[in-house]
Amino acid sequence: MTLSALQHLIRSAQALAEERSVLVLGSASLLASFPDLGDPQGPLASTFDADICPEPFDELTAIMLDEALGEDRAYYRIHGYHADILRDSILETLPAGWRERLRWRRSGNHDAVNQPVSPGHAHGCVLGQLLGVVRAATAS
Repeated sequence: MTLSALQHLIRSAQALAEERSVLVLGSASLLASFPDLGDPQGPLASTFDADICPEPFDELTAIMLDEALGEDRAYYRIHGYHADILRDSILETLPAGWRERLRWRRSGNHDAVNQPVSPGHAHGCVLGQLLGVVRAATAS
């Protein structure tokens, strides 16, 4: 997945979820800080999904996002990438203080934040690879 694909997926999710933010978790969230990971020879080139969670969470919005942007849906067949919609219970598994490490950015009409992952910091690297968090990960 490329950063532009992730940005497109997030814009699509935000358009559907209206006033909700979109949290991006997992490896695709690294693209906000390290866009070259999605280059053709990069480790995320063969990633075709982003794990997202609407916030505030509600089940109907999650179902709607899955039906519109999920795997094997028309969006995926057209664009070649999709969203895996997570439930907000996943947020309980994140390390303490993860929200305080988010930095806000502006993304069109939506606020966006990203949590930069420091490659020199082992905990940050593991967190970024496994549970990296980006809310509406878009370039400024």
